[in-house]
Amino acid sequence: MSHPQSVLKEVINWTGGQPFLTQKLCKLIRNSSSPIPTNGEAEWVEKLVRKRVIENWESQDEPEHLRTIRDYLLKEKWYAAELLRLYRQILHQGDVVAVESPEQRELLMSGLVVKWEGSLRVSNRVYELVFDECWVKKMLVCLSKM
Repeated sequence: MSHPQSVLKEVINWTGGQPFLTQKLCKLIRNSSSPIPTNGEAEWVEKLVRKRVIENWESQDEPEHLRTIRDYLLKEKWYAAELLRLYRQILHQGDVVAVESPEQRELLMSGLVVKWEGSLRVSNRVYELVFDECWVKKMLVCLSKM
């Protein structure tokens, strides 16, 4: 690897520094047989993340991480819809003012969002693309049928 700092910078751009995701991406990079092109690190890392982490994430989530977040959000059926609606608001707006509500605390506990400068925002790009608007809508529909 000719520019490891550039590659690591791109990994952090995707993971937001979340330790588990950062380690997972670094391991995927180490085990990849595809060479990383000089000055093409961003595109190469993006392609790897999309193919090996985001696409079909439920079946490739080994060791399990994303499914743990999903299960945490959906564990209490009666409460899950409220958490998902708050999360959808964060997705739409980019952030929401932190007010220390029970729903905000639960989203923080899930790891899906972080508190930054008095606001809640999605923790990283991976989470934002896995737990996107389409996923939220699908989960809300499923919950309404229960």
